[in-house]
Order: sequence, then structure tokens, then C-alpha cells
Amino acid sequence: MAQNAAKMKKRRRARLLENILPWLNPLIWLFLPIHWISEYHDRYWLKANRCGDFEGIFLSDDSDEHQKALFVYSTEKALRILKRHAPRQYGYIQRYVRQINNKPMLHGDLASWDEDNRVCHIDFSQWIERLQDYQAESYAWHLGRYASILVHEATHAKLHRLHFPYSRRFWRKIETICFREERRCFRKFVRDTDTPEWHAWIRNVDLSDYEARYRLTAWQRLKSIRQQHAERR
Repeated sequence: MAQNAAKMKKRRRARLLENILPWLNPLIWLFLPIHWISEYHDRYWLKANRCGDFEGIFLSDDSDEHQKALFVYSTEKALRILKRHAPRQYGYIQRYVRQINNKPMLHGDLASWDEDNRVCHIDFSQWIERLQDYQAESYAWHLGRYASILVHEATHAKLHRLHFPYSRRFWRKIETICFREERRCFRKFVRDTDTPEWHAWIRNVDLSDYEARYRLTAWQRLKSIRQQHAERR
């Protein structure tokens, strides 16, 4: 018991230092006003572009009317099936997610979590072709996949509330937990999942893409972002 208490105390001290040390850097105080202006702009934009509401979870989108209507319909339907078939994971979304926003992603990401505004950003442009044909045989599969990605981001929110910062020390554990929760949720929407292959897929999470991204220097990241912007044009 004493050893466990000492370990917990050591972990709390390490987390406290990780949260405090960045604020001792004088450069942070120079960029704080820019951060505050950007944060205010983001909150104003998110509020101005709200286009739906599902049980207190706001939806926002500034794309064309066709994509906006499909985004609202698909997201509400995904939340509805989560509420019916995965109530525990839906509870994460209802408790921690204030808004779901359609936003283009860099690096080919499907979604990201914004803790400052409690917003799940999702790149719906990657889902239009998959979710626009309601009669297709693969529609239910893609809708379940879309719903499970919302669960992934809500799990990020839950872990942040449990004081697990997304740092170089914890990010592997955090992503592994989120991917496993996402895949457990996805199993509920797919048949014949009680096989060794499915269990192995849930347990074995490949983070090689994230590893490669973390090895990039600041200049390489900027170059990658500029290249992706040019490709989108």
C-alpha cells in the first residue's frame, strides 16, 4: 500500500511539473495575446456557423448547402445509433463534447479534438462519397465507422479531464486507449466480429504514422502543411 501511494504521489508530481514548466518559458508570454485573439476568433466562428443541435450537442459547418445538409443528417444519425447501441460511449460524447464541427484536416487525418473549445473537428469531405448513398450495402458499415471516430475523439476529451496531458510522455498510451475504444465501438455495428482476427485488430494499434509525424522538425511540418494546402487548391 505504501509503495502504491508513493508511486501515485510521484506521478502526480510529474504531471504537475509537465503543466507548470512550459509557463516558465518567457516566449510563451510574448505569444499569449496572439493565442487569446485566435481563441476568441475560433469561438465566434464556431458559434456563428452552427447549423444543428442534437440533445445539446451543437453541429457547425460553413461549406456549401449540399455538404452541410449531408453532414447534419449523417452526424445526427451516427449519434442516434450510438445512443441506441453504444450508450456508454455516447455518454462520453454527451458529457464532454460541446460541438462537432466540419473542418478540413491536414496530414490526411479524419478528426481532431480541440480541448480549449471542447469541439470535435471532423473532415467530412472524406465521408461524402461514403455516406451520400443511403441504399448502398456499405452504408451501414461507413456510418458505424463514422460514429466510432466520434467516440475516439470523445475518449481524448475524457482522458484530458482525467489529467492525462497529450505530451511526449503520454501520447502513445492515449492514442492506444482511444483507438481501442473506437474499435470496440465499431464492433457493435459489424457482424461476425467474434473472431481471433478481430480481437487482434482491437489489441494491436499501429502508431507508425504518428511516430513519423513526431520526428518531423518545425520546418518540415511547415513545408508539409504548405504542400497539402497547394494540393487542396
